[in-house]
Amino acid sequence: MPARTRRSLLRLLAGAATLKLPSVSPATVFQVDRLLARPAAAESDFSERRYRADAVITLLGLPIYSRAGVGGGTASLRIGRAGDMRLVSIEFSAGSFPDRARGLNRLGFIREVAVERGAGTAEAAYFGFMTSSPEENLDQAKSALKSGGEGLIPYTAIDGYAGGAVARARIARFHFPSRYSWSDCAELLGQVRKGFEGGRPEPRDVPLASPGAGAHTFLHAVLRALTAAAARSETPYVYNARQYRLETEKSPDERAKREFVSRRLCSSAAAVVRLRGLITEAASGRRTSFRIWVEETSGCLLPLRIEFQPRSFLRLAFEAEPGPQTHLARKEDS
Repeated sequence: MPARTRRSLLRLLAGAATLKLPSVSPATVFQVDRLLARPAAAESDFSERRYRADAVITLLGLPIYSRAGVGGGTASLRIGRAGDMRLVSIEFSAGSFPDRARGLNRLGFIREVAVERGAGTAEAAYFGFMTSSPEENLDQAKSALKSGGEGLIPYTAIDGYAGGAVARARIARFHFPSRYSWSDCAELLGQVRKGFEGGRPEPRDVPLASPGAGAHTFLHAVLRALTAAAARSETPYVYNARQYRLETEKSPDERAKREFVSRRLCSSAAAVVRLRGLITEAASGRRTSFRIWVEETSGCLLPLRIEFQPRSFLRLAFEAEPGPQTHLARKEDS
């Protein structure tokens, strides 16, 4: 391998994520690692934001309890280019602070990598893990709060890929001590990577309905919707070897812009858009909605705010933290 290629590859792998990856054996190389090992791009753009998580508990759709700062989050985006290829790496991690969330300990991490050629996506992969949260209603959530998450907490990890005519995913399950929380996410990531094979991964394969058309992951599909010229878009994507459809609509939001300007998250010349998203699982028809706000004119497509409802009784909002945010364009030396 030429020296320049080696240097570029090492830099891409070293800087591709907010969380640094530990050394792993060939047996624990995941699909995202394989895509990241493509010849490194001549230059890359990197941006990052940090978030404060706020929560609202609802009953019959009405808010009955709310609290700011129950957790936090971090998002990063890297785009590398080489000829007609773009290598897009997106990462999001978030979790609760048990001392601010009445003892509830929940966290998750996801990384997606997509290889784009021309106007299409040739391959996409994802890797992540999260605490297993079985609560489906408010009573179950109250029981989880009373238990305090003592002892061992169950986690689920996934290694997935979509490309050509097939989507594949492997699931592994773990238990980690309850003393781990979102502040230990980097350490947990290392343990999940090292122990994935021992977690008895369960393989799942599914043929794509339209070969090549479903080579998207969720965050990558959202990014494409944000950068599309049209206000409305519809994109198929896969997760856990299941097929989904993402429908989006974006529009200017002057009210949100004024709020973000007052919080010094953007300038008065900013162009802030709101993107409404609706996710539909193909097999079950189950739907989930979300909203994000982005400053289009900043060159940074990471959201200023994220709102979604993971459970019928729980609404979450991730608010970008004020202060310096990383937004760099890097050019490799020759």
